[in-house]
Order: sequence, then C-alpha cells, then structure tokens
Amino acid sequence: MELAIETALHACSAALIDRGRIVAERHEIIARGHAERLVPLIAELLAEAGVTRANRIAVDVGPGSFTGIRVGLAAARAFGLAWKAPVDGFTSTALVAAGVFADHPDIDRLYVAFDASRGEVYAQAFDRDGRAGPLDALAPDAAAAAAPGRTVAGSGAALLSAVDPSLAVIDHPWPRAADARHLPAAARGEAARPLYIRAPDAKVPA
Repeated sequence: MELAIETALHACSAALIDRGRIVAERHEIIARGHAERLVPLIAELLAEAGVTRANRIAVDVGPGSFTGIRVGLAAARAFGLAWKAPVDGFTSTALVAAGVFADHPDIDRLYVAFDASRGEVYAQAFDRDGRAGPLDALAPDAAAAAAPGRTVAGSGAALLSAVDPSLAVIDHPWPRAADARHLPAAARGEAARPLYIRAPDAKVPA
C-alpha cells in the first residue's frame, strides 16, 4: 500500500494506492491551510481503508509554493519515520503529465505550465514514452514559444494560450495525488527534499 501526498500547489490531495488501484482518496482545492488540513485528511483515508499505515510514501517535491512543498515533505518524512516506510519524491509537473496521459490516450506530447507569479510559469515538456524536457521558470511568451505541437495543461496554460491562441489547452490545472499510480518509474526518482526552481518570494528582513 502506498500513500501519495500532493500539497505543492492549490490542492491538498492524498491517496492510498494498492497495486495501481485507488483504495481511498481526498482531493481538495484549498489554496491555503495545507498544514492544518493534511494530517486529518490522511487520517480519514486510513480510517476509510481500514488500515493503520502504508508501506511506501510518495510526495510532491515541487515546483510550487514554498510553504506547500514543505508541508507535504514534512508529513511524508514524519509518516515514513513512524511507519519505517521509504519516501520517494516526484515533481508536480510529472504528476500532471501522468494524469493527462492516462486520461487522454490520444495525447502523446504535453507541455505542463503552472502560474509561478512574478510574471513567470514553471514549465516542462513531456512525451508519452517517458521523455521529459528541462524544468524551468520562464516568461509566458518564452514558454509558449517552446510549446507548439504539444497540448498544454496546468494552471499556467491560460497564460500561454493568451500569448499563442493556437495552442490546444486541456482542463487539468492542478496535480492530483491519485495520479501517482500512473507515474513512470523514472519520474519517481526525485530525492525527498524541496525542489525550488527559483528563490522563495518571501525575503528575510535586512
């Protein structure tokens, strides 16, 4: 049994997965309050499934919000320590790609973009065969220039289509923990530590 955790962006999302089957899931779009909601949410999953622990844990390491990433990682590490379970990381972009490819067998090339504020998007290209391009923070026009020929998904897709209306956009804005069951093995190899593409927005006072 695997526990998948996703709090890097607006979703507070977790799922118990057993051999590719969703045993229990919660997926809530809350934007804020991940720290208060995540542990009770996981307790609800365990109670629903009638289990007290998972054998493995997978967690989103970013990119995303500074606080959201750390909330998910802190919970994953704590449960991993308590349950003596290994903790693996995956990226928010890879999770969306896995979900889109699973739901849309006609899509072979995808560009995932999340609104990163500061006039940028976090963006990465994916192919159905598992190949992935570099993950970077880009201006929407630069990301749109890299996207032609690919369907665009993620919360930043509208920013790219505003630059290039010819882009095909699919409605899949936020990562969903249950889609971890579709992640290829290569996408599960991230270290369980924060993946920050740029420095956090908050600054330490001088």
